[in-house]
Amino acid sequence: MSLMRHGPGDLVEWMNRWMDMPMRLMSQWMPAPTVELKEEDDRVLARVDVPGVDPSKLEVTVRPWSLTVRGETSEEDRERGGQRYGQFTRTVSLPADVDAERAEATCSRGILRVTMPKSHPDGGGRRLEIREDPS
Repeated sequence: MSLMRHGPGDLVEWMNRWMDMPMRLMSQWMPAPTVELKEEDDRVLARVDVPGVDPSKLEVTVRPWSLTVRGETSEEDRERGGQRYGQFTRTVSLPADVDAERAEATCSRGILRVTMPKSHPDGGGRRLEIREDPS
């Protein structure tokens, strides 16, 4: 019988692989669309890849600091060009505060585009005067 020596790095490597396993397994079954964000002076633009997904099966939610895309693909969608099928949800943080009420979304040829005007294109906020506390 031979003994194998393991150093502390082996344990860390094993734990990293073990912790990463659920994410690798989930990504095989749960599709997550790619999201590209672009910040302009007065708006934030999002481009979401949803190949083969029927636009009527998409739900887009915009909050002041986040964008969530939910959808469902069926076997029929997969035959039209989608890679996987099932339900998906993707939430991303936005680089600026946006006005959710004025946001718009369009979908064409498997690409969802979301235009979100900034709430305060000039940066918002105001400078405060600092008063001396009398106490």
